[in-house]
Amino acid sequence: MYESENAEDMGNWHRNAHDRWQYVLAHGDAKQIWQSVNWNGTFDNPTNTGEKPNDDEFCAYYEQLLNPSADQTVHYEPDNPKYVPVLDDEISPAEVTDAINAMKSNKAAGVDGVPPGVLKLLSAQWIMFITFLFNVVFFGSYPLQWTISKVFNIFKKGLTSLPSNYRGISIMLALAKLYDAVLSARFKLWYRPRYEQAGAQKGRGCEEQILTRRMLIDVARKCKYPLYITFIDYQKYQTTGIFMMKIVLMPCVKRFQIICM
Repeated sequence: MYESENAEDMGNWHRNAHDRWQYVLAHGDAKQIWQSVNWNGTFDNPTNTGEKPNDDEFCAYYEQLLNPSADQTVHYEPDNPKYVPVLDDEISPAEVTDAINAMKSNKAAGVDGVPPGVLKLLSAQWIMFITFLFNVVFFGSYPLQWTISKVFNIFKKGLTSLPSNYRGISIMLALAKLYDAVLSARFKLWYRPRYEQAGAQKGRGCEEQILTRRMLIDVARKCKYPLYITFIDYQKYQTTGIFMMKIVLMPCVKRFQIICM
C-alpha cells in the first residue's frame, strides 16, 4: 500500500514538473525562463586582480587563436567537388538587395567609417556595381583589406589580466559584412541544422537546453538517482578532445548509460 501511494505521488510530481516547464517554454519569455532555473550556490570566480591586458597582449592572443599551428589545422579537399546551384551560381542583384534590407541601420561602422545604414541609400546602379564586385571576389580571392576589423574586448569572468577571459567583438567593414551576409543566406537555403542546435540560430537560444539540464537535476534529486554531467571545452578540443573522447568520455557513457545532449 505504501509503495503504491509513493509511486502515485512520484507520478503526480513528474506530471506537475512537466506541466510547469511546458508552461514556461510556451510563453517564450527569456526572463521568466532564467527566473525559473533558480540556481542555488556560487560560482568559482577568482578575485579580479591585475590590470587589463594591453593592445600588444590582445594582439598576440588573437594571432595565436586565429592562426593555429599546422598540426592543429585540418585540411580537407574533396576528390570530386559537386556543383551545387544554390551555393555555386553567380551572386545576383536580388541577393545583394535582400541582404541590404535585412541589415540593421543603427549598427556601428568599421575602420572605414561607413555604417551599414548607408548601404540602404544606394541606387540601383550602385547595387549592380556591388554585385559585380562580389562576383569578382566570389570567383577570385577574398580581399585582405576586408579582414581588418575593429575589436572591442568585453570581460567575461575570471582574472582581468588574462586575454582569454575576454570576448572579442569585431566590427567589420560594411562591404565585408554585406558579402558575408549574402553567403550566409545562401548557406541557410542549403543547410538546416538539427532542432537540438539552438545556439547561433535566429529567434532561438540555449534556454531549452539549460531547462532540460535543470529538469534532469530536479528529477535526480527528487528520485535520488545518480546523475553525471560532462562539460567539454571545445576550444581545447584540437589537442585533447580526441584523447578525452576515446579514453575518458566513451567508457563513462557505456558504463553509466549517460544520455548525451
